[in-house]
Amino acid sequence: MRPHLRMLMVLAIANCGPLSAAPAAVSRLYQQVPNPPANAVSAAAAITEQGDISAAAWLQLRDQINAERVALEQAQHEAAIRAQLSLVGASAAPTPADTEKLQAEMAREAARLQSLPPAQQMAEAMRIQQRFQQQALNDARRMAEEPAAVDAAVAAFHDYTAGQATVYSELAGYGARMTAIERRVAQEVEVLTRRLHQQYRCGDGEGGCPSPADEAHDRALERAAWAQMVPLYDRGLADMHTVFAEYKRKRVAVVTRGDGLLAATGYGVAAQSATNHQLLAQYHAALLSEVESLLQLSENALRWAGGQMHYGRTRYAGGEY
Repeated sequence: MRPHLRMLMVLAIANCGPLSAAPAAVSRLYQQVPNPPANAVSAAAAITEQGDISAAAWLQLRDQINAERVALEQAQHEAAIRAQLSLVGASAAPTPADTEKLQAEMAREAARLQSLPPAQQMAEAMRIQQRFQQQALNDARRMAEEPAAVDAAVAAFHDYTAGQATVYSELAGYGARMTAIERRVAQEVEVLTRRLHQQYRCGDGEGGCPSPADEAHDRALERAAWAQMVPLYDRGLADMHTVFAEYKRKRVAVVTRGDGLLAATGYGVAAQSATNHQLLAQYHAALLSEVESLLQLSENALRWAGGQMHYGRTRYAGGEY
């Protein structure tokens, strides 16, 4: 296909539609984000020794978020193909949700255009350009006639995006605070391990003991040291919970307000213009990212504490907590 034809068809991607299925309320997903585990033993029970989260509260929410994203992206993709087809005057597939049919029809139309002589391709390009210009005019008219709920949601999204740089910076700051807690606990544990090594009778504690009594002595020291390490991880988790809760409180109003504004538009269904459909879809995706950011803080705390417990149990406690 000639470049000018391809370019004009791609321009139609902006004409996207709403979700075909009702999405889950983002504010509800936000409230479902589990707190970091209450203690280190609970963290160990929620994660495998390979570091994979196994607890349903975290896994199910992650699956829900992923499903919402897939549905949102699928709807946008299908709408983009239908918009491309409309530019060349082709009819869309009878089942809007059937992506394969839409793509097949798009491919057939592209092949037809490519088979035309150059003069006809140019004529087709002019017709496509005229349709695109008319679509743009129609879309501008629809934007001027949007329901108040759509206008409110779009305005809120513009305000939201204007402050994104600050949001990213704040999120990085909360992540840094979690990392600082990990480092503090690591230093506290290191003090215990240095003290432990100084009391070993069997060198590095890995064998080669002069007698069974000396080996039993070292194993008892390790279990005693482990009993002091676990509360350090518990305190670290408690501090991480404080950071998590603070971030959640800071962002919950933003998520709740945005979700309420989107819900008032039927998550984009009420929007008359393709441009606003796309903006509201982006707003929806941004709020899902808010849920993911909070979930990531909880997952990070879980993986840290659970990983430390699995390692310590094997190294110091003979496989027991």
